Amino acid sequence: MDLEACLSGVGQLEDNSASGGREEGDCVQPAPGIGSAGQWLLLPLPHVTELLAEQSGEVALLAVVCRDFWRRLWDTAEGWQLRTPCVALHANSDPKCIQKIHLGSVRHLSVRDSPAVLGERSVLLERFLTSALALRHLQLSFLGSSLQSLWISLLECMANALQVKSLPLQVFRLDGMIFPAAAAHALGDAIGACCSTLREVSIDFADTSGEGPLDDARLWAGFALVEQLKGLHLAGLRTSASTCHGLTQILRRCSKTLRSLRLGNGVAESMVAPPSVLEVEPAVAATQVALLVSPEFQELLSAGEPLQLHTLALSGLKAPLAAGQGVGLSPHTANLAALLEAAVLLSGPLTSLDISQNLAIAAAPLVSPSGVTSGEAALHHILEACASLTALDVSHTGFCILELSPVLAAHGATLLELRLEGCSIAADVGPHGERRVSKLAAALGQCEHLQVLELGELGIVPALRRP
Repeated sequence: MDLEACLSGVGQLEDNSASGGREEGDCVQPAPGIGSAGQWLLLPLPHVTELLAEQSGEVALLAVVCRDFWRRLWDTAEGWQLRTPCVALHANSDPKCIQKIHLGSVRHLSVRDSPAVLGERSVLLERFLTSALALRHLQLSFLGSSLQSLWISLLECMANALQVKSLPLQVFRLDGMIFPAAAAHALGDAIGACCSTLREVSIDFADTSGEGPLDDARLWAGFALVEQLKGLHLAGLRTSASTCHGLTQILRRCSKTLRSLRLGNGVAESMVAPPSVLEVEPAVAATQVALLVSPEFQELLSAGEPLQLHTLALSGLKAPLAAGQGVGLSPHTANLAALLEAAVLLSGPLTSLDISQNLAIAAAPLVSPSGVTSGEAALHHILEACASLTALDVSHTGFCILELSPVLAAHGATLLELRLEGCSIAADVGPHGERRVSKLAAALGQCEHLQVLELGELGIVPALRRP
């Protein structure tokens, strides 16, 4: 339902209500006990609308349909303003509609590819952050290539507004393509300003601008202030050599509350290559250091031992590169092996596992005390250690899906999401591989509650399309 269409019918609704037997004055008077936004937020109605609606247009529609509620959902102190807990702005949102929203009632704000609404100087975002005093959930998503230049002004606006007036922000999400290196300070300041209330932080980008790592000292300093983080997702940030130390501080401070940990791309790469690894001479890497876990990384692993995670993602890890030899033993081979072994220990209580985009890791040689000699074997050990998964993503790992039959059979009763795109199928599929294909089909058949299945090009393999 279009918010503008709903808002334009407010006057008609008042006339219809009056003609239905109610006096006109009765329609515009606020309900008893709802004189301010603060009092309104204490009532059950905001919680009901929050569950029923994801956008302000849906709240306006609810006000139209439920005639007994509509008076309570509109504020008339400064003209007609919709009391809505949820606002979702998109590329076609009209900035004029924002004027008809009572910002004091907004709890969830989602902005997706909406430059016209925010403007170059982020005036409307600043207005939201300074007026929406009950804002708990903020998501900014800009995926268009022409919109990436907005990130610096957006994050600087956020940092300035949040430092002036603190908000009870619990969920903070950023989705984009290129993270601007110059915005790392502002991002750290924004996180630090909400440290007492933040519960989930998700920063998901494809890459970072520039060539070198971020100047991320203030970013990690902001995270270090967060006390009860439940979810952390960092991907695409080309963080510096202090990544191990920064993550160690987070895990130590939030070890009892953290339930979702997702690391990928630049962050994961920096994590397994701390300063002590980068300073090693390539000539001695394969003979001496490849078997030793660096001190910074060992400290990080120790901080993560008490974690009881429900969601774990280690995606886009880089394979060890030996000097002049391509993929091989390198200074951070031992760190990578130790990371995958630590993931095995954390896998027991997991309900969601993502090890996607690890094709290079699967083909890499490893050296570990447990005897694992390849990245593929280490990743399989993580799968085997999981007790009851509802979501599994092994896309673009190069796994042979015929070898995943035991895993799928073990989790078939609980699995809801399964992503296999980018996996492979054995070359002997045909008369000799018919039995293995049958086992795979039987294992998939046990996933009777599956809601999401991604096969990619595997879906056109003739052996998998046979009736």
